[in-house]
Amino acid sequence: MKPLFTIHAGEYLVGAHIEHTYPDWNVWLLSKDTGVDFLVTDGKNRKAVSLQVKFSKDFNPTHDHHDYLLAAGWWTHDLKKIQKSEADFWVFVLTSFWEKEKTSFIILPPAELARRLKAIHGDHTKRIHSYLRVTKSERCWEARGLGNAEMQLIADDQFSDKDRDSLGDIVLDGSPLSGDAKMGLLSSRSAGGRVRRFGLGADQPQASTAAAPAPELAPQAGMRQELPDEGRWFPDIVTDEAGKAVVTLALPAKTTEWRLTARGCTPETLVGEARSKTLTRKDFFADLKAPAAVQEGDALRVLARVHNLTDAAGPAQLHLSITGTGHEELTLAGRDATVEVKAKSGAEKAFDAIEVPALAKLHLSLSATAGALSDGLGLDIPAQPYGLEYAAHGGGVATADAGLVLELPKGQKYTSQWLITSIGPSLRQSVIELALSDVPAGVEALEKAPRISPDWGATIGSELLAKVSGLAYARRAGTSEADSQRLLEGARSLAGSLVALQRDDGGWSWEGRTSESDWAASARAFWALVEARDLGIQVHTDAVARAQSFLQSRYQSFGATDNDAKALVLHALSVNKAADFANCNRLHRERNSMGNVALAYLASAFLNLERPDFAKELLDLLETKGEAGPEPAGRLAS
Repeated sequence: MKPLFTIHAGEYLVGAHIEHTYPDWNVWLLSKDTGVDFLVTDGKNRKAVSLQVKFSKDFNPTHDHHDYLLAAGWWTHDLKKIQKSEADFWVFVLTSFWEKEKTSFIILPPAELARRLKAIHGDHTKRIHSYLRVTKSERCWEARGLGNAEMQLIADDQFSDKDRDSLGDIVLDGSPLSGDAKMGLLSSRSAGGRVRRFGLGADQPQASTAAAPAPELAPQAGMRQELPDEGRWFPDIVTDEAGKAVVTLALPAKTTEWRLTARGCTPETLVGEARSKTLTRKDFFADLKAPAAVQEGDALRVLARVHNLTDAAGPAQLHLSITGTGHEELTLAGRDATVEVKAKSGAEKAFDAIEVPALAKLHLSLSATAGALSDGLGLDIPAQPYGLEYAAHGGGVATADAGLVLELPKGQKYTSQWLITSIGPSLRQSVIELALSDVPAGVEALEKAPRISPDWGATIGSELLAKVSGLAYARRAGTSEADSQRLLEGARSLAGSLVALQRDDGGWSWEGRTSESDWAASARAFWALVEARDLGIQVHTDAVARAQSFLQSRYQSFGATDNDAKALVLHALSVNKAADFANCNRLHRERNSMGNVALAYLASAFLNLERPDFAKELLDLLETKGEAGPEPAGRLAS
């Protein structure tokens, strides 16, 4: 016996409606998920039907013919799941646009549902989007793919399509229901409305004209997930003859303003653009203020805010839960607080700080409840380990048994250790496969386990650099055309994404566009874009120029002794022949005090500037320091 799970709003509406309308029937809730949500039996528990319930939340009617619609919903179906369903009937629940107490139930056997979906949309795709539209005349239609002309016929009650009409004969006890019981739409009304039969054989109640009040949902704090950035793109919308098209999309559960941009082009290449804005919000909602990223050892203090747009006032109970993902799931803190919330106002609470341990990610969950009002919000924060990354590596080619010993430098405290082993038919192919994957070979198997992930591919710039380096190697080594083409396509896609993520100041951040530009991430991104451009990949010249200007500006802000940062930025600029030789020469004079990584970057910069004599001197120094043993990690060790 497994613990009972929480029912969703649609299940509540169906169960409550049956219990209220047919009190002699019994509604059973299963103790585990079997693909059946309810079991409904007669009063003697001799006959039963099983129900699978699908709920669609109501949304503002934005359709051209919305005045005749009672309700509408959007679902994504998996045909295989429908065909394998164990339920006798699927029930689709839609709440009304205009009257919140009115609910529509569309009921179909899964076999009939699958048949109709395939007849309308075909069976060439695994997933099918379905748009159900319920009219005020109590007809229900599958409307996806219909144009304005057909929608107008539906509005006039003149449209006819057997497969799209969801009001079919429903078999409940082995034979179709007749008369009033011919139904696919079971409508509950608050007053004066006829309620159609939901039959269970001989014990079924008769059709009634009694009032059937809609049940009131108990308040629940549905947990929303905070999304730092979200966007949707619909590239293939075709308008009707009047130049109109309707696009239905589900907005994320995020309280914010959304910008809608439409761009169109006619066959005669006439183009146009329009923009609009819309808001998604709740009358009572919670908000979290926390840093975009944290580091091991940080003292994290979270600010919770409650926004109340109603006339209600009084105390609000807050609960903050902080968990972490590393080698295992950890519960870090639980905080409770009470704040006074005024009408049409808000309140906030700063919770006590916690120290961030060695984890890969923190998850914050905030719930807020004030009487019948409630909300919940989840937020994920990436966490970086404190200190620097050490790595030891080895490899080669073997034709028989072979052994390899790897050892990290002694005398260091390591908070996370990983061993990655990659085996391939040849060193050449291993390099290509490594470049073709988003992470080093072997890491994919570890993705399912909670862990502190290695810092490979931490940014799109790093991923692009891997792709273009692999592409350059593939062209030199003469590998297969298929591998080169895959690398080229991957590099093009990443280059486009990188340009799109560029911030207004010309730089890049570690966290998309949500935090300030970082010089190290920007140097890596600039390096990757220039390499991609030099391999023939289209890169917008303005993006390169703005990034170069950003790096040159940031270089001027570095401290006199920040030689590691200077070496990295100079190397990036040198890839585009934009590094100032005078700056490189000044850094060369400080070579004896520089770390190994900084020496390597500076040597590479001199090579890019075609000064091999300076580069050789630095490489000789680097070799000498390597023979003396590992140095204490510098800032750029990675």
